[in-house]
Formats: sequence, C-alpha cells, structure tokens
Amino acid sequence: MLRDGVDSVTARPDDLARELQPTQRLEPACDHIACGRFVRDGQLILLLVNVGQAQYAGQLQVGKAGSWVVLDPATGSASAATADTAGNLPVHL
Repeated sequence: MLRDGVDSVTARPDDLARELQPTQRLEPACDHIACGRFVRDGQLILLLVNVGQAQYAGQLQVGKAGSWVVLDPATGSASAATADTAGNLPVHL
C-alpha cells in the first residue's frame, strides 16, 4: 500500500504501475501461479507454485541471462536451468 505524497510516488495510475512493476514476470500470466521473491544469504530466490489443477508451461522473465537451480519439492529433484540471452527462463509446473 502506498500513500500519495508520502511514499515518493503519486496516485496517478501510470506512476503507480511503473513503481510496482516487478523485475520478474511470468509469461503468459496465469491466475493459478503464485509467485514469491526473497533474498537469503545474498541469493535471490524465486518461489513459483501452481495452485491450480491444470499444468502450466511458459517462461519467467528474470531480466538477464544466467544459470539457475530448479528445486522440485514434490519429487526432491534439483536441476540446472539457464535463462536465455533475453533473460527468459522456461517454467513447467
């Protein structure tokens, strides 16, 4: 929640959209994918959970190319994933 004139933003919709624009974006967007972002021991951690019944396939825009580790608590597996040069990481949930 932001307060107009107090939190260094105005109540104009375009300013709020720019201020709240996330660095990471799921494409295509899906109401059944919950996303969390936090930092632990200096490492960025992104948590994606499919709360729906249908499988999801898309990509997560992470902003830059690089290596990631995908952990699947349902299977206990850990696998490498690479964001492409546009910063897109494949997502299958």
